[in-house]
Amino acid sequence: MYRQIRVNDADCELQRILWRSHPEEPIKQYKLKTVTYGTAPASFLAVRSVHQLVKDEGQEFPLGSQALKQNMYVDDCLSGAATIEDASKIQNELIELLHRGGFHLRKWCSNSPSLLQNVPQSDRETQLPLQLCNEGNVKTLGILLWHPTTDKFQISFNIVGRENFTKRNILSSIAAIFDPLGLISPITILCKIFMQ
Repeated sequence: MYRQIRVNDADCELQRILWRSHPEEPIKQYKLKTVTYGTAPASFLAVRSVHQLVKDEGQEFPLGSQALKQNMYVDDCLSGAATIEDASKIQNELIELLHRGGFHLRKWCSNSPSLLQNVPQSDRETQLPLQLCNEGNVKTLGILLWHPTTDKFQISFNIVGRENFTKRNILSSIAAIFDPLGLISPITILCKIFMQ
């Protein structure tokens, strides 16, 4: 996503890279012209660019605009609808709206195979990080796993082994939980109370 967002030419001067392949070669200078992953403002710039796209072009795509404003987390859009027809409308509007901004959507996944029929195979989610009960899962938002075939969510988290129960390891495990939606807050709060 970041490489699809062009940076203002004046700001490219602040994104210079000095490079040489060998110590005897002269140093070459490169200017990065797109948002660079790993820099402090990269996530903000990516999200802000999508919000600006919705502001500029969104009036023609009300369902796609709403999905981008309410259901996007950095570069993942997790949306849904009550019917297949509504989901198809959202899908089509998302594709067209983001296309106008130069974004190409990929890693499509759905619990309805009919929604994926219009998506090229190369744009579908194919790398499933985990197989549980011979069902495919797609990892979304850190520790949250989604089973598209059963349309269920699962939390995946590695806890420290019993032989390593030290205060430091427990605090490390609690801090490693990434739950931006707050789905497992009742559990993490109990863990934090336990540590107090």
